[in-house]
Amino acid sequence: MRRGVRLSGHYHGQTRVHTESDLRLFLRWCTDQDFDPLAAARVDIERYVRWLQDVRRYQPSTVSRHLSVVVGFYCCSVVPSCSCGSLAS
Repeated sequence: MRRGVRLSGHYHGQTRVHTESDLRLFLRWCTDQDFDPLAAARVDIERYVRWLQDVRRYQPSTVSRHLSVVVGFYCCSVVPSCSCGSLAS
């Protein structure tokens, strides 16, 4: 997905690998839920977070990292007023 490339382009090395992996997981989850990730609402993201916690059994720090990647994806892809430049810091 081109938008994911734009997001991951801000990162290097292992951070980039993890960011791409986290984004792929979210996009695969969206596909499994049968909805367009670009049309997701807050409730969909909350369901994803609960899935990470309850099904994948991720620790809070891992859930936070995954959520940060999803926020970055929406910042770069959906919200035109959001700047991806702040994600690199």
